[in-house]
Amino acid sequence: MHPFGKQLKIIRVSRDQRLLDVANLLGKSVAFISSVERGDKQPPSGFDDLVINAFGLEGTEKDDLRKAFSRARTSFEIRPTTEVGLDTASMLARRFNDLDELDIMRIREILDGKGE
Repeated sequence: MHPFGKQLKIIRVSRDQRLLDVANLLGKSVAFISSVERGDKQPPSGFDDLVINAFGLEGTEKDDLRKAFSRARTSFEIRPTTEVGLDTASMLARRFNDLDELDIMRIREILDGKGE
């Protein structure tokens, strides 16, 4: 079970909800919710917001779900609005797996605003 599926199940069970209840609440099929909980299916973009809003999650519960969601995603959609943005996103996608941990940490610091 993936951390996101585990978090989703914890939320469901703590609220005494069945898979069917959650499926209806989120507008998804029971099979889809079950697959996400088991980790067989990657949650789609925006699914974390859907769960957060549907259950009214706040604080730690909301933060834990977002963190688990970000770790469940293995592919991302980027829509650059400039040519340099498109070139940079394409280059990063092509070369990401060749970067070492130090390079990735440097990129992360820039994105976090610490590499300025």
